[in-house]
Amino acid sequence: MKLSPQFLGYLFGEPDYWAPGDYAEYNADGVLSRIESFSQQPRWHIHTKDMPFSTYMAFEPKTDSTTYIVVGDSDHLGMREMKRRLLDNLRSTEYQDPFMFHAMIVHETFLDAKTVITPVRHQLYDQLDRVDNYSKKSAHERGKGDLEELTIGLHVVSQEIDSMTAGTDMTSMIVRRLIKGHTRYRESLGSVALVNSSTKTADALDYLAESVDAQRRWLESYKARKDIAMNLVFNLVTLQDAATSTTIAREAKADGTSMKVIAALTMLFLPGTFLSSVFGMTMLSNHVKWWLYVALTLPLTILVVATWWMWQSYPPLWSLLQNLRRRRRAQVNIIHGQNVAMV
Repeated sequence: MKLSPQFLGYLFGEPDYWAPGDYAEYNADGVLSRIESFSQQPRWHIHTKDMPFSTYMAFEPKTDSTTYIVVGDSDHLGMREMKRRLLDNLRSTEYQDPFMFHAMIVHETFLDAKTVITPVRHQLYDQLDRVDNYSKKSAHERGKGDLEELTIGLHVVSQEIDSMTAGTDMTSMIVRRLIKGHTRYRESLGSVALVNSSTKTADALDYLAESVDAQRRWLESYKARKDIAMNLVFNLVTLQDAATSTTIAREAKADGTSMKVIAALTMLFLPGTFLSSVFGMTMLSNHVKWWLYVALTLPLTILVVATWWMWQSYPPLWSLLQNLRRRRRAQVNIIHGQNVAMV
């Protein structure tokens, strides 16, 4: 049997990510003599090590014979269903379109996607409900642990949706190649009756293509809703961090105010403490009158408090003094450099 070499790797059941194949051969008169079509169906259960379905079809108009090779897990429900349908078609006396069985295989494997997409859709809705409930809580009731769980849950859903979108794209590619090959086959038919009989398969392929496109639109909708939820979670995290920073700044400001009060009280009592230490010396204790302590403490305290008040109230004045001091130092350095150069 003549077999396309591109299909040989599929016989071992290894996952392949190449595009589906569709080839045709014509004789010297330009009449179609052979059609080949092969593909490997996407694996929807990516967390299991199931063998992917691989299908090879060859049709020869001269002998009106169709050869199919299907590689897959024999215990899979889809494989048993395809065997049953194939036996029903073989018992039928009606015209058998060579692409019909290939279309049924794609249809059965695509139906298997429902068992995966439905749980992911429910998981997405659960996460969206959790995000809505979390957003309704007050700032004091929101915990970072809940945000971590929401982020991880949405990340898992995102990975599942991305893999399903890739599987849908591969299914759409397979269906398009089948439509292309079937169109080539219909154009080679000389009998109007055969063309009319193959219309059923053409309609089935068109319906399958539209169904795959519809499923992809739903997956894109799920992904868009997931992205909106992720943005909301990110904004909530940003708001929570901003609220935390505001609280820290408010507490720091309160601490700064307290430090200013402590500094003011320290400066208020510092002159008196200093003079009491001086007058308490042994050498002065018998020669200093008490009124002298009061006469010196009051003006010294007023001087210290006034200096501190001016320092806090007129910072540009002190900046101006510092700038003048820097300029004076620069001029001195320039003059010193000139003197050194002259020497």
